[in-house]
Amino acid sequence: MTAVSAIASTSLTLTIAAIGVSRFAIGVRRHLRIELFDGTVFYRALIAAVQSGASEALTLDAVLGQDVQSADIRQINWMIPARLAADAIEIAHWTDADGLAIVAAEFAGVAAEEPV
Repeated sequence: MTAVSAIASTSLTLTIAAIGVSRFAIGVRRHLRIELFDGTVFYRALIAAVQSGASEALTLDAVLGQDVQSADIRQINWMIPARLAADAIEIAHWTDADGLAIVAAEFAGVAAEEPV
């Protein structure tokens, strides 16, 4: 997805280049991950989408809380349902004094629609 206009800090609307979200994704995918070039990440749910010419207006469930220029957005991705790839994970405790632990876990995407 490519943002085509800025997002105001109080706006619920993300305008993207038309890719058929309003026709094909509503009811199938709902959650977005918006990553900026500075490393900031926003997680939002999609409430509605309306196509108007070459763009689509996506209504988000919450404001971003800061002004975001379209050039500041590194990527916008759909989030998909996932599960652990194994029945167990291993936690290695290196020290109790500092509470340092390392966990290795693998996840697998689930080819299914998001639950309502």
